[in-house]
Formats: sequence, C-alpha cells, structure tokens
Amino acid sequence: ITKVEEFHSSTVLSLTTEYTYLNGKLNTEIIRLPNETRYFETKYTYNADGTISCDGKGMNMPVGQSSSSSEKYTLKNGNLVKIESISNGQVDRTSQLEYDAKKNPMINVIGTNLLISRGDLTLNNRVKITTVTDDSSNKEVTYTYLYNNEGFPTEQKRFDGGKLNYTVQYTY
Repeated sequence: ITKVEEFHSSTVLSLTTEYTYLNGKLNTEIIRLPNETRYFETKYTYNADGTISCDGKGMNMPVGQSSSSSEKYTLKNGNLVKIESISNGQVDRTSQLEYDAKKNPMINVIGTNLLISRGDLTLNNRVKITTVTDDSSNKEVTYTYLYNNEGFPTEQKRFDGGKLNYTVQYTY
C-alpha cells in the first residue's frame, strides 16, 4: 500500500496518506491535506528491543509555526499493546491496548499489517484502550463486537467513557 485517500463524500477528497518502505517495513508516512503545500511526515525506526520509534514533523510550515510528535510502539503476539507519547524526551502519555482472540477484519488485506499508525498492525480486535497522561488523568475507550461464523466482526461499537461514540458495520 503506497497511498490511501480519504473522502468526505464520494467526490470530496479530505486527506491523502503516502507510505514508503525499506527492507519490507514501513519507513515514512506523509499526510497531506488537499490544496496545501504543508504536510506532516513521520519516520519509523525499528529498535533492537522490538519496539518501533516514530518521529513526526510538520514540513513547509509557515514561519513561527511548528508541529512535531514522537511515539514508541510495543508489539506482543502480533498486536500493538502499548503506545508511549514522548515530549521533550519524557513520556507524557501511555496507552495500553487490549484485544480479543478473534480475527481483525483487515487481517487478510495484504499490506495493512505494515501500516502502524492506522491501527491495522493487529491480528485481533481491540477491546480496550486505557490512556494515562503525565498529570495522572485516565481515559478509557472500550469496543464491543458481533461476529460471523468465521470469527470476523460484523459490527463494532466504540464507547468513550462508557458512552457510545460510533458504530461500524463490516460486510465481507
């Protein structure tokens, strides 16, 4: 997968994400808005301890504006289980992700397992994300699913703080 285009409607482009690879792994991700010269570029580094470091930076930004981010991803059993957001060299937010034992709907789409930031780097379905910030505030997001006979989800519901946020229907 080298490019993903997202649309507001069937004809209005809202976002383009471009991907490059090195040695079979995601190397860079570039997010562009239509009709903009500025963009956000993330570079991925695969660490010896099995984690992935992500360093992003706004490019072609107006004078006086800057945008950057750093994260570290931890993988376990084919799932992204921890995301650490880093600011000024310190972890300022940690998200722990939990999964069910069923199949992720994107598991058979070739290449999606390489797209780390899109959340498709998982074998299973997220059921809970617990985020703790450096000021000790907590946020919990949970997901529930309905499954077909092959173990793939047919419906996903996302709850933010216990309140239904959205529902996704999957058809195969």
